[in-house]
Amino acid sequence: QQQATQVAQTAARSAPTGIPKAHRDGGEPVPALYAVVEYIVNKFARLLPHEKCAHCKQPVIDAIKKGEKQADPAERAFCGHWFHSSCLEHVMTKPPFGMQCPGDGCDSRVFHPKWTSDVKTLERRWAAAQARQREVDDARDFLGL
Repeated sequence: QQQATQVAQTAARSAPTGIPKAHRDGGEPVPALYAVVEYIVNKFARLLPHEKCAHCKQPVIDAIKKGEKQADPAERAFCGHWFHSSCLEHVMTKPPFGMQCPGDGCDSRVFHPKWTSDVKTLERRWAAAQARQREVDDARDFLGL
């Protein structure tokens, strides 16, 4: 808490010129800036390294810690649980559609702005992808590949 306050005060002192001079010269930090810095420090920087993917139960930033170049980015669903991007895509785009969050004690349906929440649209997209895959497999079998 104290560290977040110090970071917010430092940021407020070096704020752009649109901020009143009293706030830039060691006065009270701008409330909006303080809230943002507090959130980033307390809810993101301190907690994210320990968060596990709600789907696969592996650390969401483990690959980033190991320095892998193609790390699977962490995504946060509306319910507040963290997922690997590939795990969230699997939960959102594969049946059963409209499922509840697999996170511990969470009864919320999984929502994320990258994917539609309309079950009918998700079903149509999945069925079309399956049909395309069957056509490719049939052509491969026909050609003996």
